[in-house]
Parts: sequence; structure tokens; C-alpha cells
Amino acid sequence: MSNWKNKPINNVLCPKCNSKTHYFGFNPKYGLQKYRCKKCFHQFTPNAPSRPKKTPKYSCPICGSPMYIFKYLPDAIRLRCSKYRLHNNNKCSFKINIPLSPNKKSFNISTDPIDDISSKINNKFFWNKMSYSKSTVSISLFLMVFCSLDASLTSFILSNLFNLSISHDTLSRWLKKSAISIHKNLGPLPIQNCSELHIDETVFKYKGLKNWLWFSKDYTYDSIQSWLFSHHRSTQFARNLLSRAYSSSPCISNSKIVSDGLWSYASAIADLSNFSLHNHIVYTNFNNSINNNRLERHWSSLKTPAKRFRGFKSLLGLWSFVTSQVYYHNYFKPNLRLNGLTPAEASGVPLPKFDSKWKLFIHFLE
Repeated sequence: MSNWKNKPINNVLCPKCNSKTHYFGFNPKYGLQKYRCKKCFHQFTPNAPSRPKKTPKYSCPICGSPMYIFKYLPDAIRLRCSKYRLHNNNKCSFKINIPLSPNKKSFNISTDPIDDISSKINNKFFWNKMSYSKSTVSISLFLMVFCSLDASLTSFILSNLFNLSISHDTLSRWLKKSAISIHKNLGPLPIQNCSELHIDETVFKYKGLKNWLWFSKDYTYDSIQSWLFSHHRSTQFARNLLSRAYSSSPCISNSKIVSDGLWSYASAIADLSNFSLHNHIVYTNFNNSINNNRLERHWSSLKTPAKRFRGFKSLLGLWSFVTSQVYYHNYFKPNLRLNGLTPAEASGVPLPKFDSKWKLFIHFLE
């Protein structure tokens, strides 16, 4: 048994009635001890950062009604429309985020997909220092990127057809290096015209844990404009998705943004000054003329080859697989909807002339 005499003495008094208090859990948000009064049952956390008590005066951009504090976020205050309790057509539960710091007028956003990972692998191919020839590495990457094969199946093909014994770890490392290299050398696909931008999210797993993959896809050229990974769905990641798409293609600020109604999208559009809520379209029926069917079909074409990997061991491996598939779709894969052209060729992006898309892919690894 533990000795009660060795327990720390609580000398914290209630700020309301000046009575004795006792320990009442732990506040994980600030990392401080919580207390509760024994007399009036008031709960408080000493030395916690003060929060604004007055409601900021904001009007709902949808209906113009006053907005009230709904939730405190680590970097913002979330306001909700005062008409959220109505049960008729006048009901409005729109939410908006206001930066917590009075000196900040905008939120911290990410504009590069590589921000999702902390790359600990050298992203450059030193061909003269490698144990294998350039042609061997090129064939291996063709099988893993263009054919979407995993490392074990690629190793089996190389061993039986070319009598090459290459370990799974070596092939996985080549795939990771190629994804980082082609991202830094080529970059996301810029477009000059965009009528609709479709956004959606789905679940992938690594180490058995759920991880959300976010996509934004252009309707005109059928190109993936931005992608990111997150451990949960929130407005912060929806902001990053739109800001990454805007950084490469500013024309999407005037396009229609089609989503499935997740509240994070509308809140993110309201937080970013380059977008307007009037261009946001929420589809509720798949029979409508505007829907996310094209992006929904893309999930199946991405998840089907991912089953060969039987799960990913790290976020870097999952990021490398998705990134390589994104660049393959945008720059190297002929699209039947675009009359056999790639989205990069249809949008007029200047690329070097090569005999095959495979040689063009290898060109951007150097």
C-alpha cells in the first residue's frame, strides 16, 4: 500500500469562494494540473493561458446572422451561426475560424506536399557510385511506378528474367528516392484554366493505423492538383489542400469547388482569402450534373495496386507510393478522355522530347 503521508499537499484555494480544493484530473491541452473546489465545485486550471471572454462581433457570411463562440482551437476561435437551432429552411449552422492572436490575420498553411514527411533518405541518384547500372535501376522503377508492382514482385521478375538478385529494401529505397527526386525536379502540374476543382478524402493505413489521404482534382484536364496526408480530418488540413493547389495553379480561385459536404471544406474556404464560399458546391445526389464521381473512381484505381503492398510500414513509404502514382497520372499516363494525351500535354506544359515516357521519367531523376 502507498503511504498517504508521502502524497503531495494541495494548498491551492478556489478563486471564487477561497475554499479548499482537490486534484481533478489533468489538462492535456496545456499540460497542467486541474483542480475542483470542495465547496462550490468550481473547476479551474491555474496558470492556464487566458481565453477571450467577449464574443467577437462577426456576421455569418451565409445568412448574415450574428455568430457566437463554438469551440476554442489551439490557434483559433471557432464561431458558429446563431441560427443553428432552427428547424425550418432558415436553419444555418455555418462555422468560421478566427485566428487567436490579434496580430495575425491569416493562418499558417502548407504549400508543399513534402511537408507531410520528414525525409531521412538521400533524394539524389548518384549513378557512378551505385552497385547497379542505370539501366537496372530504370527497369526496376518502370516496374514499380509504371506497372504499380511492389518490391517483392519486382524482385521476383528481375531474378527470373534478368538473373539479378536485388533485395526488397534496395528496391523500396529506390522507389522512395525516385518519388522525392521527381517531386523536387518536376513539381505539381500547373494549369492555366480550371472550371471545377473536386476535393475528397479517403483512408489509407500504415503500421495498422488509419491515415487520411486528401486529393484535389481538376475537371478540365483530369489532373491531380494537390494531395496530403493527415492523422484526422479537420479544417487545418483542408486549408493546406486548397493552398497547395492554389500555389501551383492560381486559376482555381475562380473555379467551382465541389465537395461531399464535409464541414472542414466550407470552413477552410472561408478561412482563405483567395477563395469564395459562393463557388462552393456540395453534391448530395450522385445523379446531379455536378458530382465527385470522377474523383471517387480514382480512389479505386489507386487502392487496387496498393493492395499488393499488404500494408505500408512507414508514412514515407505510403507517401512515396501515392506521390509516384500522382506524377505518373499527371505526366506519363495517356488519358483516354484527353484523346491519348497526358494531363501535362493537354494543359500545354513544356517538357523535353524523348522517345518514351519511361526515358522522360528517368530524366527527372537526375
